[in-house]
Amino acid sequence: MTSPIHIGFVALTDCAPLVVAREAGFFREQGLEVELERQTSWEQAERRLTDGSLQASHVLATLPLRAALALSETPAPLCTAWILCRGGNAITASNAFWKKCQGGLAEGISNGGIPVPLRLGVIHRFSPHEYHLREWLRQQELDPDQVAQWVVVPPQEMVGRLRDGLMEAFCAGEPWNQRATSSKLGAVAALGSDLLPDRAEKALAVRLQWHRQHREEHAGLLRALDRAGRFLSADENLPQVADWLASDIYVNSVRDLLFSDLRGDLDAGFRRRVGDHRFLRFWGDHTNVPRLGDAQAWLSTFAEWGHCHSSLLEADLSEIYLEGFHREVLEASRVESE
Repeated sequence: MTSPIHIGFVALTDCAPLVVAREAGFFREQGLEVELERQTSWEQAERRLTDGSLQASHVLATLPLRAALALSETPAPLCTAWILCRGGNAITASNAFWKKCQGGLAEGISNGGIPVPLRLGVIHRFSPHEYHLREWLRQQELDPDQVAQWVVVPPQEMVGRLRDGLMEAFCAGEPWNQRATSSKLGAVAALGSDLLPDRAEKALAVRLQWHRQHREEHAGLLRALDRAGRFLSADENLPQVADWLASDIYVNSVRDLLFSDLRGDLDAGFRRRVGDHRFLRFWGDHTNVPRLGDAQAWLSTFAEWGHCHSSLLEADLSEIYLEGFHREVLEASRVESE
């Protein structure tokens, strides 16, 4: 058994692969002792990962890029060899704002029925959540930089801010959208999987130095997460996963909401349900591969909105999104199992 690997996570449904790998014993099968440590915010996860307090962490898929390219508040050579999920975000509007939007958001703003700026909650600036909101506004022929005011709020505070009238809408991962709708406080206005399809949203990040010094342990994490992904892909396992996630040491939320998340079937408010096979994808169809194309897509999005210089589009991203290492590990595992 190696020294303990401390992995951070934020209490969201998309931490499920890490929880499954620990609770089902997949980390131990790889000879790894893993301690999962809940973080109060993405900022805390980033800080503890970069200062070495954590060896790995559940992070926004944009973080390794922003940190390694010195676009983050905490620049550091981070990398990822595993995408934890795709398509897990949603935009939820307050009841009052949702009703005003039914006549058309752009029209409501132009005739003065909807005041601007729109106070929109994001869990971190320059996160996938912000870009989902930007795309949502653009699809309604609105300029986000003209109509939006970004309010940075930890995921667990989103519903309270919406209830108190401090935001018109927010974008977050689950279970916070369903926490709002099931409490009759809002309505799901859009799914991230419809706005920016197939984007990497959450990743397992490590420091590049740790990867270089602990390649076999890193490979073991990937193999365990592959087992966890396969476990999550079997519908008969989802009730057990929902039970694990609902525990107060993990997500500490309503078990039935977590089960709905895992099934991709969300309570959208106002007697609606939304979701499809693209929502909250944990495994299969190359979901977990940190494709260089994924990194390039996010980098292009940064540049499009003026959040990085266009010269960075030529940057070598192969030591940030470790597609080669990922494929090497998983292909070797398949050969060994044959």
